Amino acid sequence: MRKLLIISAITACMGQAFAQAPFEGVLTFKAENKTISETSTVNWFVKGGNSMLEINSVTKEANANMSLYFVKGQSGVKMVSQADGGTAVYDVPYSAFAKTDFSDAFSVEATGNKGTYAGFSCEEYLIQTPDATVNCWVSNATGVSSASFPAIILGKGIFAVLQRNGIQGIPVKIVSKDYTGNIILDQELVSVQAMPVADAKFVVPAGTTK
Repeated sequence: MRKLLIISAITACMGQAFAQAPFEGVLTFKAENKTISETSTVNWFVKGGNSMLEINSVTKEANANMSLYFVKGQSGVKMVSQADGGTAVYDVPYSAFAKTDFSDAFSVEATGNKGTYAGFSCEEYLIQTPDATVNCWVSNATGVSSASFPAIILGKGIFAVLQRNGIQGIPVKIVSKDYTGNIILDQELVSVQAMPVADAKFVVPAGTTK
């Protein structure tokens, strides 16, 4: 599923901050996958180690809405979408997120640049991969901790690269470019809202399992 590119990128970049109390609330991201001219808005609800992502995706052809559930005690990840007037529930294997794994061989270096995104002070790091160059703006002032996120997310992606290099914080803005300099993915954390989240938010709705 092509939408898993943006989903994987977003889930891969979260997970680490200070050793704070687990976060409860919602994080909002905006992302653009320029390779297929897709823009997405993601509202990520977090509570007690559970996560639910509400995703609105827009392309030239169509708009799509789906929800992604990472729930403790649940076997695998559930993706829910509305199709043909009904609710479709998909079992998404963890292997669908495998492309977010980064190699130990990737290089990471601080650029010395500082900036502010979503109201958070950030430092820029340059990550080199076999396929792309990633400019990653990292903040440790978001109030979001690693204890807030599912284990499948931790240890993968950009988060894992930063962690292995002793870099504290979460990526607030990511710009990924291929080696010709073309932007592949532009992603930014828009807001972090600490707020009570109802348990019902993490209950997968009944539907036809695909």
